[in-house]
Amino acid sequence: MDDKDYVIIPQCIVEDKNLTSTDKLVYGIILRLTRSNGYCWASNQYIADILKIHPRTVSTCIRKLREIGYINSSKNKNDKFKTFRKISFDKEDEYIY
Repeated sequence: MDDKDYVIIPQCIVEDKNLTSTDKLVYGIILRLTRSNGYCWASNQYIADILKIHPRTVSTCIRKLREIGYINSSKNKNDKFKTFRKISFDKEDEYIY
């Protein structure tokens, strides 16, 4: 089975009562997408398509995960001045790898 065939959600995320089930699934998708590089550029639409939810819901989940401190996100521009969001985790978070 390939790494891309499943999503792993760390126990500390599963047990966090501040997170909804959808928050936890979004976290799991982000974790899967960041596994190879330590970050991902996934749009809300991309994650929404995977989970069959609305992109606005993904935005809300990402905002909550960022505010709690589970993920980092920053805006970056490419050479064509298009803005992309980079999502990553703190390196010291042992549970993500």
